[in-house]
Amino acid sequence: MDKNQSTQIETLSTKLSEVVEELKQLEEKSKNLNKVKYAVEQELAESLDEAGFTVGSKIELKNGKTVTLKEYFKASIPSQTAINKEKDFNKRQALIDKKEKCLKWLQENQLDDIIKNNIIASLPKDSNKIANELSTLLEEKGISFTRDESVHPSTLKSTLDLELKKGNIPPLDDFSVQHGSTVAIK
Repeated sequence: MDKNQSTQIETLSTKLSEVVEELKQLEEKSKNLNKVKYAVEQELAESLDEAGFTVGSKIELKNGKTVTLKEYFKASIPSQTAINKEKDFNKRQALIDKKEKCLKWLQENQLDDIIKNNIIASLPKDSNKIANELSTLLEEKGISFTRDESVHPSTLKSTLDLELKKGNIPPLDDFSVQHGSTVAIK
């Protein structure tokens, strides 16, 4: 390697190192700003609630922006990925139990049509014929498989929100339901 190549490699390596460091700093700053944004949004939403504003209320600001009070609703079911990642046995079992309770509640309330089923099988090479068979035949063939039941987050949110409005109360803790007001500024 000649001196010019060595100088260019050193220059580019230094520049890359500086860019990577700057990105880390910006990501950390963004993370901190998002925390502040969330806290201010919650405080503003609470203030508007206390002042008697209702969901959908709009306030025109002097700077031309509009603040709108919105309903906040979030719900979730532990994913198989989250369960698999959990190293602590007790926490893992708690996630499994929570998921089972959520799916059971959906089934008992005739809402199981929103549950997606994924069957994952490990097949040997050249198994196209077997891969095309229905999942019910997998057991007969002696092929090990796993079944993952899940619900898309948006579908779960809208379904549970509708059920709450009907007065059918799901197990809120199991679904990790968070409900309240938030704000949007445009």
